[in-house]
Amino acid sequence: QDHGEPPEAIEIVTKEATAAEAVPAERWESLGVWKLTAYCPCEKCNGRGSAWKTASGAPMVVGRTVAVGGLPFGTELMINGQTYVVEDRGVHGNHVDILHESHAAAKRFGVQRAEVFVLRK
Repeated sequence: QDHGEPPEAIEIVTKEATAAEAVPAERWESLGVWKLTAYCPCEKCNGRGSAWKTASGAPMVVGRTVAVGGLPFGTELMINGQTYVVEDRGVHGNHVDILHESHAAAKRFGVQRAEVFVLRK
């Protein structure tokens, strides 16, 4: 199923997530075990008319962008040893939606649970 190509002006960047070990452990605070889901930049996942856009206006970056309700944009989270940045919305409560490169990859991720840590500034 084709979800279309990104608009010409927007480039989706894929990058390796930052290793959590780069930040001293005492700077990470556990938020508990949260529900994890996945989404991709398509309109089906990201909302009609919102394909390839984040609520914060930041470019979508696989390995960095997550959607979380209730935490400020720019908040850094660590999940399973990878660091992500809250740049999108669409979920509520103790739930993180992690950006994936394709609809198929998001479906393969499914629903998981993991401990989520927030970086204390």
